[in-house]
Amino acid sequence: MSTPPFPQYLAATPPPPHISAAVDYTISEDRAGGHAAHAEAGFAHLAAAPPAAGVLRPSHPSAPLQQHQLELMRLEQQNKRRLLIARQMMQRNQGPGPRPFPPMPMAPPAADSSDEEEDDEEEDGEQEDDDAKSYIAQDPVPPADAVAGAPGEANPRHVVLYRVFCSSGYPYCNARVYDGQPCDAMVDGVMHLRRGNQVLNLSTFLRGRLPSAFVVYRELQCDNNFAGRSNSSETQHPREVVSVMPGALQATLQRISQFAPNYDAYHGMYPGRAPGGYPATLLSLSPSEYSPYFFYHHREALRQAAAAESCSPDLEALWSYLQAHPDPMSAKCDELLDQGRVSAETLPWLFRPNEVVVRTKGPLKVALMLRSVPTVLASNSVELECWNWGYDGASLQRRDKPVTLTGPAYDTIPINELSAYPLRYADAATKQRLLERGARFWELRHQTHVSYEGPDYLGERVYPWDSRCIIDYQMYRKFHSLASAFVFSSRGVVSFDNWPQQISATTATLSPTDTMLLPAGIHGFFLKDKKWVRLLVDNVAPVSWNKEAFDRLVLPQRTKNMVKSLVLVRKTDDAVAAAVPGQKRKRSDLIKGKGGGLIMLLHGGPGTGKTLTAESVAELAEMPLYNVTCGDVGTKPEAVETYLNTVLHLGQKWNCVLLLDEADVFLEQRSLSDLKRNSLVSVFLRTLEYYSGILILTSNRVGTFDAAFKSRIQVALHYPALDLPSRRAVWANFLEMLRSDGEEADYDGISVHLDELADKEMNGRQIRNAVTTARQLALFEGVRVEWGHVEQAIAAAADFDCHLRRVGAMEEEGWVMDGGSVGGDRTVDGERGE
Repeated sequence: MSTPPFPQYLAATPPPPHISAAVDYTISEDRAGGHAAHAEAGFAHLAAAPPAAGVLRPSHPSAPLQQHQLELMRLEQQNKRRLLIARQMMQRNQGPGPRPFPPMPMAPPAADSSDEEEDDEEEDGEQEDDDAKSYIAQDPVPPADAVAGAPGEANPRHVVLYRVFCSSGYPYCNARVYDGQPCDAMVDGVMHLRRGNQVLNLSTFLRGRLPSAFVVYRELQCDNNFAGRSNSSETQHPREVVSVMPGALQATLQRISQFAPNYDAYHGMYPGRAPGGYPATLLSLSPSEYSPYFFYHHREALRQAAAAESCSPDLEALWSYLQAHPDPMSAKCDELLDQGRVSAETLPWLFRPNEVVVRTKGPLKVALMLRSVPTVLASNSVELECWNWGYDGASLQRRDKPVTLTGPAYDTIPINELSAYPLRYADAATKQRLLERGARFWELRHQTHVSYEGPDYLGERVYPWDSRCIIDYQMYRKFHSLASAFVFSSRGVVSFDNWPQQISATTATLSPTDTMLLPAGIHGFFLKDKKWVRLLVDNVAPVSWNKEAFDRLVLPQRTKNMVKSLVLVRKTDDAVAAAVPGQKRKRSDLIKGKGGGLIMLLHGGPGTGKTLTAESVAELAEMPLYNVTCGDVGTKPEAVETYLNTVLHLGQKWNCVLLLDEADVFLEQRSLSDLKRNSLVSVFLRTLEYYSGILILTSNRVGTFDAAFKSRIQVALHYPALDLPSRRAVWANFLEMLRSDGEEADYDGISVHLDELADKEMNGRQIRNAVTTARQLALFEGVRVEWGHVEQAIAAAADFDCHLRRVGAMEEEGWVMDGGSVGGDRTVDGERGE
């Protein structure tokens, strides 16, 4: 064995003056630590030993010689490091700006190894040894318990290291890794955690300790609070993170994991996670770091895997370590969560990613899917990054639903009193309601005619019983493509997220979880209000058709049969054409697409049953009734054409009975003087010509019709004024309606006066108003409806009719006296009167 030559930089030749000053300064600092005397004694021993002593004699190796050689190598490395530090300190003193960190008064500069020193060592070509000496920087006089691990940790399948975070961000103690528990050191009067065996390169360090299945990182917070510690050499209970090496153990954890273990997968941090900032040489060798939060939510799966016969030794070692070193938060969570209660401290641990969360907002409960780990906002507040399904008319897509949750500030509360809590803590009734609502929404994904009763989604309006609306998301998106309902999530899928990005509307059945995640609101078009409204799915119900209304319609039987047959046959033709592929409706005109609609005109006096006929025949045919008035259409020709095209398109798309009530303004005879009216009539004529649905027109003034309309109307039915038998039948129908509604009334006493009621010249609408008035009078008095209430209502209507007749007579007299001027200035003897 050859002895390495004595290093030339340990010779008596003094260094240059500027280096000498730096070395003196460094050695003087080292003396304060008590190591300079030891180094000088080593130099003196080596210098005084003669060549015959065997220290440098290569032909007679011995144990003392090997020890001296090792000592020589150690001193050589130590001296080289001192020279490098001296050179850097000199450069810092000469350069501008303050020093980043003052020298520690009780420690040698060799202990303050920075990243710059490591770079200088690499530039000088220094090679790392195979053992741990070259990548562990020794701080002077570390306590024995700070270097050695706790008893029972000498397991070859794992290694325990310590991570230190400094709340003040000092570079000499923040983001450091130690082999052994660090202890406090005083720096400028402030306590820091830094004294210990520092690991400079994690990869090299772990290479010398294989085989290791996992590495345990105990994370300590350097809080700089000396007064708050009972013992400066002891720290608070460390938080542990387990880094699993690639192999069988990592494969097992991947198999049982319910959510991603690493922090970056969620672009956030686990509950209790401290900020990092490690250099590249200290990053974990494994991409999977498992926190106590992860192990808490996977305890049962780990226990079952460890109890299996195929359990690997690495998994058994991990399970044994977790059992021997339980996290304090696990015990706190078990104590409260098992009781169904939660505190501010345990609130983030209540939730886990990829599980359903129930959000409560007033009486409404909505199911959401938690995408990532909770983000702690304050001491008792967390943010949950959730999503649920949204619908665009063709498929389900994810919609982001962030939830800010505030827990109890001091005490504990029941979990289900939170505004959001995991589904596993919900009762059976809540789960069943979520499933039923989701199933109802999925049934409404296609165009549907429904009934609605109750408040809308925002509670701005309450709709009465049996309000009819159309659910059609494709049509809603066509008119409102920029609505918030069609803003979907753009986030990528995270590991262990097993739900698809979208689900086609052609899917027949959804899973129970996907069914719960369907929206609680749905958009519908109210046919009476003619507007889109966001509704509650819970308030949507199938339509209950009133087919008895057509039978009670007081009309000549021939007229009723005509209307009934035309509408039902047309509906059957449409159904056959839609059900049989390739089946075409028989043409009605030589020109394709022309004259294919059913257009009916119902004309007659007020209150004769024209509107009721359209409403009742729609109920009989089980078709939606879309009622449009002239006020809805407008009077500007351009707007009229656009609106009519939209209405007729919706009527045909939704298979409606389209009722254009009081259509006189569009049917009136054209003239040479009123070009605006002529434009309206022309637009209406052209629109009717190519409409292929069912359109019913009503009018009170058929005598003023334009001649062109006569050929465009398939059937025109006249409704005469009600005669005595008709009026008696109408009164009987309304009394029967009161009886079927359970109204308390003296039916026998009122029925005795039916002939008297029929003698009064009233139309159907006036009879309805009289019955309604009598009903309200009785309700106000708190008694049942009697004949006196009906008589009082009829008398009030008769007084009004008498007044109208008197006013009409006066107007007719004015027409005669004024030559046709009604309500204007009157002229007497050629002079303008007052």
